[in-house]
Amino acid sequence: MGIFGDSKPANTKDQIRQNKRIIEKAIREIDRERTRLQQEEQRHGAELKKAAKEGHSGACKIIAKNILRTRAATQRMYTMRTNLNALSLRIQTASSQEAMITCMKGVTKIMTQMNKKISAPEMSKIMMEFQKQSETMDMKMETMEDAMDDAFEEDDEEEESEKLIQSVLDEFSITIGSDMKTPSGSIASSSATPASDADLQARIDALRRS
Repeated sequence: MGIFGDSKPANTKDQIRQNKRIIEKAIREIDRERTRLQQEEQRHGAELKKAAKEGHSGACKIIAKNILRTRAATQRMYTMRTNLNALSLRIQTASSQEAMITCMKGVTKIMTQMNKKISAPEMSKIMMEFQKQSETMDMKMETMEDAMDDAFEEDDEEEESEKLIQSVLDEFSITIGSDMKTPSGSIASSSATPASDADLQARIDALRRS
C-alpha cells in the first residue's frame, strides 16, 4: 500500500514510539552511570585524604588523576543526556509530522494532476538540490559533534596536568612535601593564614619531584 494507505501511518507511529522508548531507556542508564561516577569521586576523595595522612605522595598524585578522569566522564554523561533529550524532541516533532501526513490524503488527487505536469528534468533538478541541502546539513552536524568531542579531549601537556592535579589537592587541602599534613576537617578553614609565595613554590617543586 502507498504512503497514503492505512497501514503506513500506523507502522510509522509504532516506530516512533519504539524509538522514544529506546531513548528514554538510554537516558535512565546514563543517569545511573552518572550517579555511580559521582559516588566514585567521593570515594576517591576519601582515599586521597587517607593517602595524604599516611604520607604517600605518589599515591596522592595517582588518586588526584583518577578524580579528574571521573569528573570528565561525569561531564560526558551530562552532555550525552542533553543530546538524547534533543533527539527525543525531534522524534516528537516527527510524530506531529506523521499526523500531518494523514491529513494530506485529501489532496492526493490534486498532487497526481500536478505531477503529470512536472517534467522529469525538472524533478531531477529538484531532487539534486534536496540532496545537496541534506548533505550540507549532515556536514554541519558532523562538525558540531567533532567540536564536542574535542572539548573533552584529554590534555597531555605536563604543565597543564600538574596544575589540574594541584587544584584537586588544594580542593582537599592536601599538602605534599617533606612534612605532609592534612587538616582535621574535609575542607580547610577559610580563616587559615595563606602560605607565602616561597612556601607555595616549595610545595609545587616537592610535588613534581615525587
